[in-house]
Amino acid sequence: MQWMGEQFTAQGVAMAAYYYCPHHPEHGVGEYKRECVDRKPGPGMLLRAARELDLDLAASVMVGDRCSDVSAGNAAGVGRVFLLSGTEAGECGGAYISVDSLDAVTRVL
Repeated sequence: MQWMGEQFTAQGVAMAAYYYCPHHPEHGVGEYKRECVDRKPGPGMLLRAARELDLDLAASVMVGDRCSDVSAGNAAGVGRVFLLSGTEAGECGGAYISVDSLDAVTRVL
């Protein structure tokens, strides 16, 4: 997260918060081995961020690189979900716009 934060800061973008899920139903260890609504494709992290940061998810944009990102964004009611092309072997289910770069997202908006 530190590296990602530095990359955004270098572009003049401040990060309001970071969210992650330490749980995994198969590979988690001890108390972390379990299902969790925060683990994508669940919408938990997005819904929590919306509550804590007073976000309007319907007016928000999400950019992901996995089908699970698309599913989480759709389940949370994110207005526009983008998927970076070439990161998944096939098509993802759900509503999304495929883009070839982050710069392409700004051209669509």
